[in-house]
Amino acid sequence: MFSLYSICCKIKLLTRIKYYDKIISVDKYSTDAYFNKGLVFANDKNYDEAIKCFEKTVELSPENPY
Repeated sequence: MFSLYSICCKIKLLTRIKYYDKIISVDKYSTDAYFNKGLVFANDKNYDEAIKCFEKTVELSPENPY
């Protein structure tokens, strides 16, 4: 059973992911958007998706020492 708190947290998570997806749709080279989206996934313990975002960040900007 889900608590109201956990439902609200999930909604906030999805809102943040949609926000970064919107930025990426406008600028597919936005390393900040990919990195921050990765942080959102990592905070939600969705490590597979977080790693994909972090790998994309490195791919786009290998010289950036995030």
